[in-house]
Amino acid sequence: MKGESLLWAAKVIVARNLNEKVIAATIGWNEEASNLMLTYYVDGAASEDEQELCELALTELLAEFSDVKLANSKCLDAHGVFGELGGLKGLVYLR
Repeated sequence: MKGESLLWAAKVIVARNLNEKVIAATIGWNEEASNLMLTYYVDGAASEDEQELCELALTELLAEFSDVKLANSKCLDAHGVFGELGGLKGLVYLR
């Protein structure tokens, strides 16, 4: 999978799967394991809504990239990394 294609697709897909609590999102790809990881950073504890949006975005990414063998998503409270969000690796969304 080409990293540029993944980043572009993730930016588009995440942008349509957000709500007001989502502050940032990152995408990670491990070529050896064909493992895709999507992480949403939210304002406070993630509710079912944010978890569902993250899982929906991951499902859309899986539909785009057939070479993914493993996929994970998670929602994290952004307060632990709030000042560092702009420097996160694989950043595809930042409010």
